[in-house]
Amino acid sequence: KDPADVVLGLHEPSIIGFSCYVWNWEYNNALARLVKKKFPKCLIVFGGPQVPDASDGFFIDHPYVNILVHHEGEFSFSEILLEFLLEKPDYAKIPGLSIKVTNNQTLVTSTRGRILDLSRLPSPYLSGVFDFLLDSQFILNVCQETNRGCPYECQYCDWGGNTYNKIVPIDESRILAEFKWFGENRAEYLFNCDSSYGI
Repeated sequence: KDPADVVLGLHEPSIIGFSCYVWNWEYNNALARLVKKKFPKCLIVFGGPQVPDASDGFFIDHPYVNILVHHEGEFSFSEILLEFLLEKPDYAKIPGLSIKVTNNQTLVTSTRGRILDLSRLPSPYLSGVFDFLLDSQFILNVCQETNRGCPYECQYCDWGGNTYNKIVPIDESRILAEFKWFGENRAEYLFNCDSSYGI
């Protein structure tokens, strides 16, 4: 949808999280800019592989963004949401963030370590998150992650480097249970989210 049409469909959003990658980076920036213009109090959070490791100057060039989440974001973003509910949220205590303090100042919090036990992240399929779609007219396409990390450092890829060079597997019983869910619910397309499925 046109970003302007998306904004017209919003009603006083409190917080919006953007998962950013090369294919949606410009769209996300356009949408976030319009959201902040219409709803200046909305907290705009950018995460995903496209978010730069170093945030120097980022908030000057992107004044509509309030917080950057670096690297794996599941815990960081959930902690941002919980902190947001407080009367006086203190995002500075959440690791793995860059926070806009003013247009010219950035607060970088402590580094968050990798998630080494991926069982702490519940499966959206097995936990029922997508059950509401099962009786709809949508064709079900699914994404599945079986491990995280990559031992290689290919220059064209986001996975390698010193941070993500160890592979962390997801328990095989969960993978098989997800396969069963996909089959029972007649998923027509499975996209694998691993850095290298054959590894």
